[in-house]
Order: sequence, then structure tokens, then C-alpha cells
Amino acid sequence: MLSSHEKVRNVFSDKFHEFSFKRVLDVHELAGFLQEQGFPLDGLLFESLGSMLLCFGSIEVERRFGDRPPPITEEQKKYLANLNFMQTERNKLADDFKKKFSKQATIAED
Repeated sequence: MLSSHEKVRNVFSDKFHEFSFKRVLDVHELAGFLQEQGFPLDGLLFESLGSMLLCFGSIEVERRFGDRPPPITEEQKKYLANLNFMQTERNKLADDFKKKFSKQATIAED
């Protein structure tokens, strides 16, 4: 981890790759984030990294639920994609209606 400190640091950046004091991680989820960054962790280390850091590291822990939303599930992603599609189609229909209505209004004025 010391030789790849940039990858470790990137775990603490937000989705826009910016570092913020608001970025809060559960120490028990750190192993999963490190594995996503390309660190090969065996099963035992994966399961116990958070506990080891709490035991031997200088980590401040505040036992409470954070304001962090849970990750989006695949079902929720599909629902959001469908919702975006429906909103796009609704906007297209509304635009078509406005065009037809304005065309009819100009014909009626003539």
C-alpha cells in the first residue's frame, strides 16, 4: 500500500475524483474499495482489514449512521433508465403538441 499511495488516496475521492472532507467511508468497507482500485487482497485480509485498522491504526471512529446514501442496485438503475426514457418521450410529445397547436393557432388567425 505504501508504494501505491495514489491508489489508496483515490479511494477517498468522490465520483468526480475530487477530495472532500465530506467523503466518509466505513472502515469495514475499505477492503472492497481497495480491491476495486486493483489491490489483490486475499480472503482473510479482505474480511479483517477494517478490524485490524481499528485495532492498530490511528483511526477516529464515530459509531452512527452517516448521511451517505446506500449504493444504487441494478433494479434501481433499470428503473431510473426507464424513468428517464419515459420523461424524454413525454417531453417529445409535449413539444409535438405545442408545434401542432401553434400551427393551428396561426392558421386560425389568418
